[in-house]
Amino acid sequence: MKRVRRGATLILALGLIAAACGDDGGGGSGGASTGTTGSSSGATATGATGTGASGAAKGVFATDPRGGIYDAFQKTFDRSKDPFSSLTEFCTSNPAAANRKATDAVSADSIVIVNLRTKLEQLEKIGFALPLGDNNEMYRTFFTYINEKCGGIRGRKIDYKIVEVNSQSTTLDADRRAACIAVTEDLKAPIAVNSTGFAGTGLQCLTIEHDTIFITSTSDTNQTTIDSKGRMTSIAPTLSEYTKNLGDDLVKQGTLTGKRIAVVYPDTPGYPEAIKEGLIASLKKAGLNIVQEDVIGCKGGSSCGDGTPASVDKLISNKIDVLFPALNVVSLPGYLKEMATKGIKNGQIQMYQSNYNSQAGDLVSSKIVDFGGAEAAALYNGTIAIDTTPTGDYRGTDFKKSEWNTMCEKVYSENNKVGEKFDLTIETENSQAGAVGSACTFARLAARIVYLAGENPTRADLLKAKENIGAVDSNAQIPATFKPGKLSGWDMLFTLKWNSPCPGTKTPDKVKTCFTVVGTGRAIAR
Repeated sequence: MKRVRRGATLILALGLIAAACGDDGGGGSGGASTGTTGSSSGATATGATGTGASGAAKGVFATDPRGGIYDAFQKTFDRSKDPFSSLTEFCTSNPAAANRKATDAVSADSIVIVNLRTKLEQLEKIGFALPLGDNNEMYRTFFTYINEKCGGIRGRKIDYKIVEVNSQSTTLDADRRAACIAVTEDLKAPIAVNSTGFAGTGLQCLTIEHDTIFITSTSDTNQTTIDSKGRMTSIAPTLSEYTKNLGDDLVKQGTLTGKRIAVVYPDTPGYPEAIKEGLIASLKKAGLNIVQEDVIGCKGGSSCGDGTPASVDKLISNKIDVLFPALNVVSLPGYLKEMATKGIKNGQIQMYQSNYNSQAGDLVSSKIVDFGGAEAAALYNGTIAIDTTPTGDYRGTDFKKSEWNTMCEKVYSENNKVGEKFDLTIETENSQAGAVGSACTFARLAARIVYLAGENPTRADLLKAKENIGAVDSNAQIPATFKPGKLSGWDMLFTLKWNSPCPGTKTPDKVKTCFTVVGTGRAIAR
């Protein structure tokens, strides 16, 4: 029992880590430059308009030197429509509405926005120290900047509040529901933001049982997201979208044609459904040869190993050459170790991952060597992940920080009260700088929603504004959009390669494994 509890603790912890770190990408791969009209980004944000080339739409649009999908995205983002769309200024001053009055979402003079913060520092007790900086100070800084530098939103000031919830508890789901009640009933917040992870029935409490818009990087199921009627606002894919994106992208590439495929996943509640609804449905639709589909037993816990030896034996007897090992952080190392013990060599079976179970992130995947040892890491070396963020892109020799991340880092470093200053191009500061970018993304998205909802917005007005907001800025200037019926924000996929050891690391004693980006990003096939 003791071992199972530790496994469960790790799964809960790494679910939070996925939300806290998984949306960070790398923060660049090139930067968007300001508009084609000759106006600065500041002019864009104040609502200046203009006309581009013959036949072009009126407005102010950025250009992106990366071209292709990146530049096409910028051409859909008119930065003249609100004071929260500049690429060089976090916000610009905007006039107060003359006839402000209270609604079910705002008072005449303010709007409550809550940072629902999970206490990630508690994870240090189980060996997961997360260098993410001061999350509370990040949101406080950005919202205070809007109030003090830009006059608030149409004359209303943001009444910033924080509600904190444990990351370690024997009553974790109940704690999360209590946090939800604090946000929705005690503070009556129409909008909450979160970049430290939040899961369980607390998500349904916020967005279905109550009518709070939740801006986050947390993933939920397709059905819960649909049932929220647009209030669940995650930049990251749903659980099923993660695995569907993986299958669809590989099918499009033709990578799996003629291969003998195995899919392995745990019997943890919700996991089989997400894998079947996403990955397996995608592969079967393409008529690919799924020779082996194994469910690994977990006995009600999180350490899943029942059936592993038999499953590995079948990999060999079935002459499998492609494996999707959709197992969690405490189970995958054991499965790989069993493969290595039975003589499977690196390159014999090509493995693929999505960010389901957080396996496309550096922190979670680093546990392959920590929990499985050198043999497991050697076998896993070269595994390909398909994800919506370019994890490790900052390690590339041609990396250029995006204009969005540059602006976010500048605003935070010059205005926070705790003396923090981070640069995502520095390996030891990359995670913290990514966290700054996430807080910057979610704070400004919240402000844009409030502004676009009108002078005296109701909760219904806020939801309508969010649903129709279209293009939004995010870390690395990855194209992201929200519209009715769309379940998540990001619109691109990247190919990542897992490396052991990590090439080019400046701290090999600390960074033993890592992902690097392979090739260029492309649009998600929807």
